[in-house]
Amino acid sequence: MTSTQTLTACLRCTTSWGDTMADTILVDIDRKEDVIARLDGNEKAAGLAMKYTAADVYRRAPSWVSQEVAKVYQIKRSEVKPKHGKVTSYGKGAEATLTYVGNFLTPTYFNMSPKAPGANSYRIKMTLKRGHRVQSGQYRRRPHIKGGSYSAHSGNILMPMGGQYLPAHRVRRSKYPVEVFRTIAMPQTISSVQVKPAIEKRLQEESAKCLEHNIERFSK
Repeated sequence: MTSTQTLTACLRCTTSWGDTMADTILVDIDRKEDVIARLDGNEKAAGLAMKYTAADVYRRAPSWVSQEVAKVYQIKRSEVKPKHGKVTSYGKGAEATLTYVGNFLTPTYFNMSPKAPGANSYRIKMTLKRGHRVQSGQYRRRPHIKGGSYSAHSGNILMPMGGQYLPAHRVRRSKYPVEVFRTIAMPQTISSVQVKPAIEKRLQEESAKCLEHNIERFSK
C-alpha cells in the first residue's frame, strides 16, 4: 500500500472580499519516481496513474470534505460544495484543486428556531456546532417599553426579509437601515481549527488509496 506520506493535501490560505470568503484545497500527487519504479520503469503508465488519481480525487473530495465538516458543524452536507476546481498534470505529477466560495451565513442554515415570531416574547436559538445550542437574539414583549420591529431597543429580532424571517437589528431608531445577524461563511467551516486537520488527514488517506488503485490498474 502506498504510504499517505507520499501525498500532499493542504488547505491554502483563506481569502476574503466584502462579505465573501474563499478557501482552496490542493491535493498534490508528486511521486513520479516512486510510481515509475512500481510500474517497472513505464513512465507513460506512471503519468496516467497520477493523472487518473488526481481526477479521482477531484471527483470524490467534495464528499470527503462535506462529511468532515458535518461532523462538527450543524450544516447540511449539500451546502458544503466547491464553486470550481481543476485537475492539472505537470512534469513530476498531477494535482487536484477545489475552491470553496461563500458568504456569511444566517442562523437559518443552522437549525434556527423559531422560524417566525409569535404573539409573545421569544428567544432566537441556533445550533452552529453539533451539541451546542446557542442564543442569537430575543424579543421581550413589554407594552410599557418602546421596542419591536421599528426600534433599536430590542437587539436581534425576527424581521421579514425575502419571504422568510431573519434575525436583524436596526442601525438607527428608524425603519431603515437594518443589519442582518450572520454567523460564519461556509469556507470558514472547512478551515476551522476543529475541521482542517481532519480534512487534510482524510484527503491524504483517501488519495493514497486512489493512487494505489491506479498503480494496480496500470500494472496489468
